[in-house]
Amino acid sequence: MADIGDLKSLVGYSTCGFESRLRHLTAALAGAAGRRTPLMQTETKIVASDEDGLEAAAALLKRGGVAVIPTDTVYGLAAHPSFPGAVARLYTIKARDAAKPVAMLAADAAAVAAAGFSLSAEARKLADEFWPGPLTLVLPSAADPSRLEGFRVPDHSWTRRLLAACGGLLRVTSANMSGCRPASDAHAALREVGLAADLVVDGGRSPGGVPSSVFIQLPSGALRLARTGPGPAPPPP
Repeated sequence: MADIGDLKSLVGYSTCGFESRLRHLTAALAGAAGRRTPLMQTETKIVASDEDGLEAAAALLKRGGVAVIPTDTVYGLAAHPSFPGAVARLYTIKARDAAKPVAMLAADAAAVAAAGFSLSAEARKLADEFWPGPLTLVLPSAADPSRLEGFRVPDHSWTRRLLAACGGLLRVTSANMSGCRPASDAHAALREVGLAADLVVDGGRSPGGVPSSVFIQLPSGALRLARTGPGPAPPPP
C-alpha cells in the first residue's frame, strides 16, 4: 500500500492540476490493487546532460521510452514519433487533451525538410532568423497540405545532439500537468511528471523559462500568430 510520501509525489505539492493528479492516483491505486504490483517505481532514473546522459536518453527513446529533457525554453516530455504508444503516454502522463497535437523538436531545418514539410518564403525568413530558438512553425505537409505539424529547432546544443541521435525529430511537450506552469528545471519537472517518465535528464535551469512563440503557415504562405512567446513579434497588419 502506498504511504503518504508516495501520495504526495503523485499528487504534487501545489494545487495546480490537483484534479488531474487525483484521477491518475485513483486509477493507479485501482490498477495496483488488481495486479498486486507496486504503485510506482521506488526510484526514478536521473542522468546529467553529458555524453553518458545523451547515450542513455537516445537509446531509451529509440526503443520507445519517454524521457524528460532540457531545452532552451522549458523542460520537455519527449517521445520518438516512430512509437505511437510512447506518444500516447505523453498525453496520459500530463493529462493532455487528445485533440491537442504535440509539436516536434527538430535537430535542424534539414530534418524538417526531410520529414516532407515545406516552408513558405515568409516562414523561411523567420526560421533563418530565429532557428535555433524559441519559434515554433506549424507547417503543411508537401504531400498533403491539409496535414499540419508544428516544428521547432531548440537553441540548446545538447538537445539538438539528442535529436540528431534519434533521427532528427522527437515529439516534445512541456513537462508539466496540462494547465500548470511549465517546469524550468529538472526538480520541477520531476515533481510534475517525471515520476511517470522512464528517464529524467538534468540539464540545470532552462534559460528561457517560457514556451516558444507559435506561427501557423497559411495556404497563402503568410503567417498567423497562434501564441505569443519570447520569439518574433507578430507581423504588422
